[in-house]
Amino acid sequence: SIVADGGDFACLYLVDEEGSRIPGGEFYIDGKKLDSPYFGTTEAGMHRITAMWQGKEAEEALNLGAFKEGEFTARMLVESLTGTNCGYCTSTIQLLTEEDALARKDPRIVLIETHYQGQSPDMWQKYDERSREMEKAFIAYFGSTGTPSVYLDRNKDKFSVDAMGRDGLLSAIKSKAEVAIAIKNSLSEDKKQVELTAVIGSKKSFNGKVIAALVEDGIYLSHNGLGMIEWFHTMRDYRPSFEGEEAVAFEPGAPKEIKFQLNMGNANPVNSTLVVFVTNEQGLVENVQQVVVGTNVGY
Repeated sequence: SIVADGGDFACLYLVDEEGSRIPGGEFYIDGKKLDSPYFGTTEAGMHRITAMWQGKEAEEALNLGAFKEGEFTARMLVESLTGTNCGYCTSTIQLLTEEDALARKDPRIVLIETHYQGQSPDMWQKYDERSREMEKAFIAYFGSTGTPSVYLDRNKDKFSVDAMGRDGLLSAIKSKAEVAIAIKNSLSEDKKQVELTAVIGSKKSFNGKVIAALVEDGIYLSHNGLGMIEWFHTMRDYRPSFEGEEAVAFEPGAPKEIKFQLNMGNANPVNSTLVVFVTNEQGLVENVQQVVVGTNVGY
């Protein structure tokens, strides 16, 4: 289902018998051909979606509901400061990306992992100047004094993995959200820039800042306690800045579009993800969304 507010949309695609995506295809909503593989509306109701591929109609139709009072999915932003030489970071890394791997497995948890210069010389060599600026901005904003430093939804009280553990992290996820985020983006032909459009829907009136981040997977470096591991959702950039800039006035039922341009820098777009989050007047995160570079996602 989707929320019928004009901001949310369904991403449509075809799959084969093994469940793998099939490129291309034509999609129809209640018999009318769509111009793109996305469907959004401001009208509540049930819709029948059909598809054609290579001149043949797909075997199964999809029934899609659009609801004025649809629920928003609550997610939590986790920002961590770690390092390859940080032995004290072992349990944090295990919880978030290795053994429990909550940030990999639970779609409600969205991680941005920043590497501290003093504890991660190998990763620091992979950081470009922008990433290094954002590491300094992280430390200045949170007042971090060492690693590991983990913060949830921009709350400046440090989250202790050793004290709170898996259950403590999961219990910190909000039960409901009053803000939702949809993301559309496209990668330039030279693969150096991403044009991102975030659509923010709200169920309440407030002034908030919208911040986009770029993270990268597929970076393998040795950690002094875990050996060779893949560092997950490594921070590459925040835009327009780490804290955001001018606040936007949000009103119920009136989605707002916010556009960003992000430079890929040293990041490989094939392994990169975009993160968008909205902070309120107190600087706390209302909600967060993520999507792989070059793909799109609704609320």
